[in-house]
Amino acid sequence: MKYEFNTLFEVEILHEYHKSGVSGDFRIEPSALCLKTLEDHSLLFGLTPKGFAVMYEGAGGAEPLRPMDGELKLTFIMRAENPFLLNYTDLPFENPSAHIYRMHNMNDNQQGGDLLLTAGTDSAYVSTADRLALKPFYFRYSADSAALSAAVEIRDEFDEQIYSETIGVVDGRLDFPVDLRGRRPGRFSLKIDGTAVLDFYASDEPAGRDVFGVIEIFANDYVPAHYRFTDSGGGVAEKRYRVKFGKRRTFWNYLVVLKHRSDAAPEDLEVSYPDPSVTFDRKAVQDLSDGTKAVPFVSSTALPLQGEPVKGIRLKKSGGNGMFEIENLPNPTVRSVRPDAANNRVYSDIYVYV
Repeated sequence: MKYEFNTLFEVEILHEYHKSGVSGDFRIEPSALCLKTLEDHSLLFGLTPKGFAVMYEGAGGAEPLRPMDGELKLTFIMRAENPFLLNYTDLPFENPSAHIYRMHNMNDNQQGGDLLLTAGTDSAYVSTADRLALKPFYFRYSADSAALSAAVEIRDEFDEQIYSETIGVVDGRLDFPVDLRGRRPGRFSLKIDGTAVLDFYASDEPAGRDVFGVIEIFANDYVPAHYRFTDSGGGVAEKRYRVKFGKRRTFWNYLVVLKHRSDAAPEDLEVSYPDPSVTFDRKAVQDLSDGTKAVPFVSSTALPLQGEPVKGIRLKKSGGNGMFEIENLPNPTVRSVRPDAANNRVYSDIYVYV
C-alpha cells in the first residue's frame, strides 16, 4: 500500500497593512514539545506562502496512520521579523516582552466563513482579548492583603483545577510561589478567594524580544465541532484556520519646513487629501533646532497606515508671491509613528521641505 502526506490543517497569517493581505512579519517554528508530538504522530510541519501547514501520513488521503487522541496539542511560536511590527499593527505598544498573544482552535469565532483562531468576536483581528502575561514555570506572586489568609487556586487551559491551598498573610502581604514545573506550556489562571487575579501563559521556551505569540492547535472535545480536523470516525476533515492583523491608524502630521521659502506665509499654505471628508488643520508654527520653521498640518481623523501609498495628497501655496503646488506628498513611514499617551493619540510625522 502506498502512503503519502496530505494536509491535516493549515494556518493563514494575514495582515491588512500589506497590499497582498499576507503577513510576512513572522518566523513560525514548532515548539520543542511540538516537534516531538509531530514525530510521534507521523506529522509533518511545513511553511506555505500564507503561513504554515501540518500534514499527515496516510493511505490515499484516508485516515492518518496514527490516531489523533484527546491529548494532542501542537504549539507554534511566532517570532516577529520586523522590529517595527507594532508601529503598523493595531495593537498596544506597551512592554511587548512582558506579554504574549495566544491564538488557538478552541476559540469559537467563525466569521464570514473564516475559522478564526482569535478570541474577540467583535472583531476579526488579533486584539488584547488574545493577550496574556508571559511567565516562567516558576515565579512568585505577591500582593497586599488585609485578610488573615487567602484561598489560592490555579486552573489550567481547560478550566480544570490543578492547585488549591489556603495561604496565610504575613504583615499585610500575601506572598507565595507559583510552581508549574513538570507541566506543559499553556494558559493558566490564578484565582484568589474565587476571583481571577492573573491570566498568564507559562513557559520557559518563548523568550526574547522577538517573541510575539503562540498558535495552539488542539484535538479534543473542547474544540468546536466545525474547528475539528478529524471526524467522529477518525477520518480527516481538513481545516484552514486564519489569524488576521489589523493595520494601525494614526493622525498624519505634515511638517512643512520653510527651508528655501522662508518668506512663505503659513496662512498661504494648505494640505489637501483625495477624500474631501478628510481635512488637514494648520497648527501653530514650530521652531526647529536648525533655526528653520515648520508649519504643521494634522489630519482631522486618524488615517490607516498601509504598504501601498495613498496618492493625490497635495501641498499648495496660494496668495502672496511665488505660488506653487506639490502633488503626491509622501505617506508616513512605519518608523515615524509617535504615540501621545497624554492625549490618547498616535501621530505619524512627515517632513516636507520647501
